[in-house]
Amino acid sequence: MSEAKRDQISTEVEGLNIKFKIADEVLELDINKCPQEIKNEFMVFGAKRKVMNAAAGKDTPTAISRMKDTIEALYNGEWNTRSTGTQEAVKAQTIAMLKGLPANIRKQVAKQLADQIREAGISEKELDEILNA
Repeated sequence: MSEAKRDQISTEVEGLNIKFKIADEVLELDINKCPQEIKNEFMVFGAKRKVMNAAAGKDTPTAISRMKDTIEALYNGEWNTRSTGTQEAVKAQTIAMLKGLPANIRKQVAKQLADQIREAGISEKELDEILNA
């Protein structure tokens, strides 16, 4: 499916009921109405996608590490996780991006990206150092 078409479809999830809206149509998939074999296929498909996505775009050692972290997180009941290596990479990329901006707009951009900066694990002290560099 093309990106343009995918952008035209919205979804809403309520329990095991998924509503797909495209143009003026709303299509519903009630997973409870599916036979158990299909429910099993959904689970396998989702689990495979979740673990494979953890490795996307990574070199082999990093991919293996991220896949292991994801499997362990799933066993522990955690859906959304970031491995330490990933968190450090996000932090480094965010710092590099901010430092690469002209000094006169760093604070403005930092305000707009406040949530992402916190999620990247950048402390207030580190942010102050970046903004005042």
